[in-house]
Amino acid sequence: TDTYQFAIDTTAPTGKITYAENVWEELLDKLTFGIWSSNSMTVTAEKSDITSPTKTIQYYKSNTAAAMSEAELEAAFKAGKFVEQAYTIDADQKFAVYARIVDYAGNVTYIGTNGMVFDNTESSITITPESPNSNGFYNKDVKVQIAVSEILTEGADYSGIKTIDYKVVKNGDYDHPTQSGNLYTFNIQKPTYEQLVPTWNGEITVEKGKNNADDIKVVVTVVDNAVR
Repeated sequence: TDTYQFAIDTTAPTGKITYAENVWEELLDKLTFGIWSSNSMTVTAEKSDITSPTKTIQYYKSNTAAAMSEAELEAAFKAGKFVEQAYTIDADQKFAVYARIVDYAGNVTYIGTNGMVFDNTESSITITPESPNSNGFYNKDVKVQIAVSEILTEGADYSGIKTIDYKVVKNGDYDHPTQSGNLYTFNIQKPTYEQLVPTWNGEITVEKGKNNADDIKVVVTVVDNAVR
């Protein structure tokens, strides 16, 4: 009597992708972009299979704002776009990372992250007061235009503006501003990429009664979602 033992495995392998405290174990139908960083971001995958060992795990990075389907990922694999090395992101971009896990029985699983943004570029701030009189002085309230932009290069990705605050400083006393306040706060918890705010324009009024001096400064502080 002869006995031949073998295994039949029709179950797709399982795995997960992790970044910091975030874990993903399946494909998402829609991407949100609520994960931001100004430090390098390393995204890794783990694999497991109960019946047959896992053969390979490969990665693909997408820079689009839309989630990719299994059919789109399989097409990307056949086009040779997957790599074996985990991704470390250290250049400004929005992205999602996908993993293709294959076991020795030939079963395939795709999993993907949510949207993430690496942003290590500070926002630009433009402060423009209204014109003084012909002698270069003001004797009234002064309107000051403030423009903030996360887009320093056309087409560049961004994490979006988180907060904009201002203060008016008289005679160098930064600890005791004559005026101060918050101009903008972003508070969407799981935004789509289109909901991130790359630019803001507004106006403040420097009040003459609080700022009667020849050394008046307007200080604007901008923090983006990647905390730059």
